[in-house]
Amino acid sequence: VTVIVDETCDLKDAAKKIKLSKTFDHATSCSSENNLVVIKNIYSQFLRQLELEGGILLNEDQKNSLQKVLWNNGKLNRNILAKSAFKICKEFNLNREYSEKTEFLIVEESGVGSKYPFSGEKLSPVLSIYKAEDFQDAKNISKKILNYQGKGHSIGIYTQDSSRSMELGLELPVCRVIVNQAHTFATGGSFTNGLPFSLS
Repeated sequence: VTVIVDETCDLKDAAKKIKLSKTFDHATSCSSENNLVVIKNIYSQFLRQLELEGGILLNEDQKNSLQKVLWNNGKLNRNILAKSAFKICKEFNLNREYSEKTEFLIVEESGVGSKYPFSGEKLSPVLSIYKAEDFQDAKNISKKILNYQGKGHSIGIYTQDSSRSMELGLELPVCRVIVNQAHTFATGGSFTNGLPFSLS
């Protein structure tokens, strides 16, 4: 799942919902936020909100270290899946400050595809974050990610501009557009959003 965070949204509300959704079952749900695409003029401010929710941003060296343990020969390492961010930091020695209050890890990404494994499924509390120039760019980045891994699933957006959610539904290869909701709890159907239940 990819989620767009635009410049019109409530950043605090978006960060809180993303944290709740991303940390549920240690992000093993296919509906867990996997990639965030954030409009550049709120990017730094939103990163700060994610950090206030217990996220920690990895630097390039830490990102490379995590990549080496998260994937073995292009396949996800089963020994790191479904573990808390605290356990990942502790067991794999990510060489940075962390605590039991660490909820999820954040890596900055710019590319999409097999050469950029963080753009794909991670099944762990690791969020990739992309910086978009504007909504059109965010939509293009999201489409690339969906076509790599996620086509036919769903997309989320935090926005106060209802035309943007409609645009995503009409133009992107998804079956559901989740608007201003914690994705894991919303996309499978909810008593509060009217979507039919589709739990497995």
